[in-house]
Amino acid sequence: MFTIRPSYGIIAPNEKKSIKITFNWKDVPKDDLHFISFYHIRINENTCNMQPREIFEKYKPEGVKRILCQFKNASGEPIHQPDPKPNTEIA
Repeated sequence: MFTIRPSYGIIAPNEKKSIKITFNWKDVPKDDLHFISFYHIRINENTCNMQPREIFEKYKPEGVKRILCQFKNASGEPIHQPDPKPNTEIA
């Protein structure tokens, strides 16, 4: 469904990096049904010289952060209209 580049990497505390996420399907699903997962491992001086893929092969992730996907066109407008909120008023 998605291509993520780079798929592995090291980010220092308070550092910002760009990650390119490309959607590969023809039909666009509704927002907030799919997510991208970011797994993290705290590294030390011994692991600092390893390649990111080696670190993930050798060490178990300490946690995960999942970000829900919201699909927008090139101008930033949502692809799908939001679902109408159900009417909960009692007559």
